[in-house]
Amino acid sequence: MVVLIFAHRGASGYAPENTIASFRLAKEMGADGIETDLHMTKDKRIVLIHDETVDRTTNGSGYVRDFTLEEIKKLDAGIKKGERWKGERIPTLEELLEGFSDMYLKLEIKKSSEFYPGIEEQLVKLLIAYGLEDTVQVISFNSESLRKVKEIKKTIATGLITYKNLRESIVQAKKIGADWIHVEYRALNDNIVKLIKREGLLLGVWTVDSPTEAKGLTERYDINDITTNFPDIILRALNRSKGK
Repeated sequence: MVVLIFAHRGASGYAPENTIASFRLAKEMGADGIETDLHMTKDKRIVLIHDETVDRTTNGSGYVRDFTLEEIKKLDAGIKKGERWKGERIPTLEELLEGFSDMYLKLEIKKSSEFYPGIEEQLVKLLIAYGLEDTVQVISFNSESLRKVKEIKKTIATGLITYKNLRESIVQAKKIGADWIHVEYRALNDNIVKLIKREGLLLGVWTVDSPTEAKGLTERYDINDITTNFPDIILRALNRSKGK
């Protein structure tokens, strides 16, 4: 069984996270998929950025939800990674769906509708518009967001993210009809993996940047995907680098 390799916020070990440059590099490296984070602007556009504020990754300051799309597009999302990345912008979800629909996409809702009213509905609407509702996976730490997504469109695959209270998380994942569970890899053990598989859930692990650990995890456990900041390194470790 091939373990899928997802580029965490793109190839973020090398390029500015959650930018088109990072996604493009991940694709060039041969990653199977891209993992990215969803927030919503003041004018209800879904944009790809990890934090609820723009401070850490751009030259701006403030909450994403206080910017319009036009305003947020003026920010430089690359300069903090280095001069060569100057001018990279915060992408919209549409840009990802248009440019990378030939890859697996894992979309993380960072904040639920309590913070971004209507984000689940807007996300599903876009996935349907692009014909990707049966191929993209929606993930979140927030089980209520995942429940809503399934309620709106049952065929969309969902995955609950967790790193603690794993038995309770497995129960919760089943309760909301999730297809996947995504576990911080150091929290895994044999009994937990057996329980996950017994419950019929697919297993993803995050965020694995060590080639030795990636190889050991795949040899020990029945893992379906690995998320990493360095897709090229992990692909090589699993003998899946380009040209092989």
